[in-house]
Amino acid sequence: MVWHFFKKDFRLLWPTALALAAAQALCAVRTSVLGHFQEPLALYQLTRALPVLVCLGVALVTIVAVHQDALPGVRQDWLTRPVRRRDVWLSKVLFVLLLVVMPFFAIDVLEELSVQLPLTMSIAGAASRSFMLIGILVLPALTLGAVTRSFTEALILGIVATVAISTLVMLGLAAFPPEMLFGVPSGTQWIQFACALLVMAVAAAVTLWFQHSYRRTGLARAIAIVGALMTNAVLAALPASAAMGIQRWTWGHAVEDAVALHFAPDSQTTSNKSGERLSLQDEPNSRDPASAAARQALAQAQNTQYAKLVIPLRIEGMAPRHILRTDQLSVRITAADGAVYFDGGRICLRSGAIGASCRLNGLEIRTDKSGAPDSFATAQVGLPTALYQRIKDQAVTLQLDFSLTSFEPDPAQLMGTNSSVHQVSQLGSCATRIDADEDEVELRCLTSAKVPSCVVAVLEDPQTEKHNPELYGCLPDYAPFPMYPSSLDVVRQVGMSLPFHDPSGLAQFPVDSPAIGRAQIRLTTFTPVSHFQRSLSIPNVRLADWEASRVLKPGAQAGN
Repeated sequence: MVWHFFKKDFRLLWPTALALAAAQALCAVRTSVLGHFQEPLALYQLTRALPVLVCLGVALVTIVAVHQDALPGVRQDWLTRPVRRRDVWLSKVLFVLLLVVMPFFAIDVLEELSVQLPLTMSIAGAASRSFMLIGILVLPALTLGAVTRSFTEALILGIVATVAISTLVMLGLAAFPPEMLFGVPSGTQWIQFACALLVMAVAAAVTLWFQHSYRRTGLARAIAIVGALMTNAVLAALPASAAMGIQRWTWGHAVEDAVALHFAPDSQTTSNKSGERLSLQDEPNSRDPASAAARQALAQAQNTQYAKLVIPLRIEGMAPRHILRTDQLSVRITAADGAVYFDGGRICLRSGAIGASCRLNGLEIRTDKSGAPDSFATAQVGLPTALYQRIKDQAVTLQLDFSLTSFEPDPAQLMGTNSSVHQVSQLGSCATRIDADEDEVELRCLTSAKVPSCVVAVLEDPQTEKHNPELYGCLPDYAPFPMYPSSLDVVRQVGMSLPFHDPSGLAQFPVDSPAIGRAQIRLTTFTPVSHFQRSLSIPNVRLADWEASRVLKPGAQAGN
């Protein structure tokens, strides 16, 4: 009977499914036409909503397919026949998989190949997106269709449930301390999303089973709403300890015994970072000056609310050209009598009724290629200003617990400054050009894989062997496969801009405008190779001695 119901739905809904596949194909053509630089910008802006409409179309087709044999009510003719309700449910799942998910998979592969991504990356990216499509859209749509009689009823119930759940979530965000919310360690955000996706899948499966078995629509709706609330709770408040525990389980038991951390009060303290900061940008809007100004204003406002400490460290055993970075740095400050002043991995302050402004503690260092036995860095520790002012002159014990990851460099890759499209390991299909102002080299890549956790880029002149200051950035992602719930397309754009000319004349670059034509970009990505924990206890320390503005050399930065 599964095939009987499937063929019936196919005869009725194949035009709708074909229209949805055509819309997805149009999205693929859009990606191919816009290319690496997302231009023309007018076309990008005009068609920006198209992927959103396609996602809504997936939910619509799924709900309409379920409504061909609606579960609520008593007027469906299949209720009078010897039909197993399991067959009805399986037929709907089969319809969505064969007429929605599989066409999307094929179109995604063709889209990736059209922008010159490797075949293996294309298949893996399309499979990952199909998995996300099922989890984020298909399962909720199957559930909504099972507890409603018509599309109109589904639309009304969906709107009412969304408003009710959003209100409860906002009340929860306002009621709980901000430290409890969105606090998973660096690189483990995928666990937060995966756990929420698992809760949602279980809730959907229970709702579908209950509704198909007993057809008690009111109770089934209640189960679905409770599942949605639990999904949002996991997404917002998964404990950092749970996320870190799951991540360590996926890593296994690898430990880097050679690395040791020591308090180094006599070291000359400077910034940890080697080179200027580099950010990988997802969209053209991320380069908007107004957005950059807003981010800078937020950082300045945070600096007035937090006291920043820099704790000088000597690090033994790091391999040359490796990066050492904290995934989590927990700080415990105790008085001489054992009273605990502070215990946590970050500090958060309220921003409005439900918002929060948080700052993580951290340590990040990249060694050079000299292979020196010791490296020096500073751990960044934040404290609420009021607490710092109260205890800054007391002798306290500072306990630092590090969860660390070591990254090793991949082989460097060279690109011209105005090159055509070619494949770059770890980054997919890339192209470069000189920007319209002729002061930066723009590098843009299209990829369906995970973006490398750390990247170092430098402009160099092979003729004179000069090079500009390195650009360096880290945004760890330890997911086993690409998981981008906010990405509506299988292909993502990432990129960077490398300056070579300062219009104001204040900065001078070794590789400047006359040399930029023959210059090349040396690009190095980094791969995580080991994860381990270290603890450091510093007794009888006076916090005021390590306040950032007093410790750092002039011109140095304490990091982010």
